[in-house]
Amino acid sequence: MKQSLGPRPRARLFVPAAALAAIFAVPAVASADVDTTRITSPAPGAVLEGASVVTPGGSSGSLTTTVSGTAPGAADGDTVDIFCDATFYGLSQVVELTGRAVTITDGRFSSSDVVVPQLPCVLRAIPTDEGVANDASLTPAQQAAYTGPAVLGGQYQAFGLVPGSDVPNLFTGTRGQARGAAQYISAGTSSPIDGQFGGIGGLRGSWTAENQNLRAVFFGSGLLGGFAAQAPGGPAARARASARDAPPVIDLPDAGVVVDGRPAVPFIFSDTGEYSAVVSHEVDPATGDLTIVETAPIVLTSGSFNGAPATAGLRLRRSLTQDHDGRQITYRDTLESTDGAAHRIEVRYSEGVAPSTVSSPLPLVQTAPATFRVPWSSGDAYVGTVNGDVIPAAPAGPATIYTHAPQFGVPVRPRTSSRAASKAGGRSTSGAGGRASTRAATPGGPEGAFTFDAAPSDGRFLSPSSFVIRFVRDVPADGSTAIRHVYSQDPTQEGLEQLIDDALGRVRTAPDTTAPAAPLPGTAPLPTQPAPVVPASTIDPIERLSLAARGLLLKPRQARRVRDGRKSSVVLSRAPAGRYTVAIRRYVKNGRTLASGAVTRTSTGTVKVPVDRSRYGSRYFAWKVRAGETRVKVRVEVAYTAPGQKTVRRKKIRVVQFR
Repeated sequence: MKQSLGPRPRARLFVPAAALAAIFAVPAVASADVDTTRITSPAPGAVLEGASVVTPGGSSGSLTTTVSGTAPGAADGDTVDIFCDATFYGLSQVVELTGRAVTITDGRFSSSDVVVPQLPCVLRAIPTDEGVANDASLTPAQQAAYTGPAVLGGQYQAFGLVPGSDVPNLFTGTRGQARGAAQYISAGTSSPIDGQFGGIGGLRGSWTAENQNLRAVFFGSGLLGGFAAQAPGGPAARARASARDAPPVIDLPDAGVVVDGRPAVPFIFSDTGEYSAVVSHEVDPATGDLTIVETAPIVLTSGSFNGAPATAGLRLRRSLTQDHDGRQITYRDTLESTDGAAHRIEVRYSEGVAPSTVSSPLPLVQTAPATFRVPWSSGDAYVGTVNGDVIPAAPAGPATIYTHAPQFGVPVRPRTSSRAASKAGGRSTSGAGGRASTRAATPGGPEGAFTFDAAPSDGRFLSPSSFVIRFVRDVPADGSTAIRHVYSQDPTQEGLEQLIDDALGRVRTAPDTTAPAAPLPGTAPLPTQPAPVVPASTIDPIERLSLAARGLLLKPRQARRVRDGRKSSVVLSRAPAGRYTVAIRRYVKNGRTLASGAVTRTSTGTVKVPVDRSRYGSRYFAWKVRAGETRVKVRVEVAYTAPGQKTVRRKKIRVVQFR
């Protein structure tokens, strides 16, 4: 069969991470201009939820939905692409959602293969021949011509790692609501930092969404670890800063939890055979309110991670809730003893707001830094902070740290087609030339607050936008201890104060009078689900290998290394003995190999599989470069053969984008 060399555009997904699948499209040629379109379904304000669960025991859910509409006067055979038109700091930005161009028949179009958007946005059907690309900014004329509903998007993707089990162990997701949105990652997710493993699961980012205008507030909050790398100069500088101040707040490298004086962290599995587990995930179809419950073993980070890490004798049970139209996120963390012994613990949360540089989804430029108010330290004043600024112990009772979130502007260089420019009455702005200006952020706000149900022991700022806060607790041998931390965001100070009152169970008796702080109301016990127990030696590396191989092509910079024949490799830590193979092939029948590599490991450890471009790949990519094409559709194939066992294979499809 003859292999086509034509490119196929993809639907870009705004979520970090190598855990997300790419969606692809096939371009079609429109037979005539389409002047106006209107998306009629889904309805305005609809809560859309794309949910996908993939485990060794089975898969369920879908990340797509159905979109329908009309195109008056269009000829049969004309095509449109479906876009999510979101607004960031007053600037339109579109993300393509269709897997392929949608054909118009009798003035109507419909597709059941539209990717659910991840944030609040307006759905628009834009003619394929407009040439609108991802990240383009629509003109007012385009927005008036191509209309659609404002919807509340969200995605949830969960993954299982235990052979034969249908219980997901990790998740990542976003949830958009009428006045706010947030992005999350599961508590058991950890990353190596300075030789240690730090927890990076929690609130990855949030935005207020007044009138569909998204503005960043929280960033990297509720993380049990991950803060060693945030201080200027990294862990060494952080340690020096800690040594200068008394008492030291962080005395063990990047320990999100300290158990009986030993550094620890939530992790996906432990040497007892316990795995992290996503217990439940629910979205209210009317409001978009989100609830997720998960568990993760606490393991010691000292020693070797080549095998299963040693348990610290604790389990984290985390409940996540997003409500108040997306303006409030609540975590309740319960740490319980699993070894029948009592433990003295320190819980250290990494907290922060949007940093000075934010590259996704738009390249934002900070116009004003964040300021913070610590009432028991700075009084009513909001102040700028630097690495090493100490947060003293708070008085007894609930505690709140306030922030004026940083202000951002957007470099304005809209990318539109020449046809779109002519519609707007101006010249094309699709080229890379010209000087980019900066659109200032909306003056004032948004406001943010970190609220804790009990006084923290102390803390320290790590940068102008982040800090670590510490709690010291005792866990009884047959019991647990719980910490509730709440993240509130609103465009106004008055709205923020009302959210804080709601978090603390307070009621205002008069417009300018606040009732005394009271303890948080009790909550029902979290639902539980026994974690699957398997010997640590039976960890199946094939899914992790597949994820790592696709991650090699996730970013354009990495994809260009493979395309250009530069040294590239897929790295897998804590990998059991066996043979590992990675191949990248063209996505056509009997597609030839573009790049591949294999390596055999005789013992458990880190595997580095080289991915070398083939001769055919060299010719194929050279043709793409000469043709000016920036993306290709490929099949990523991985294989693992354990000693004396049959080979296990996985095949995944993705679009590789080079810029």
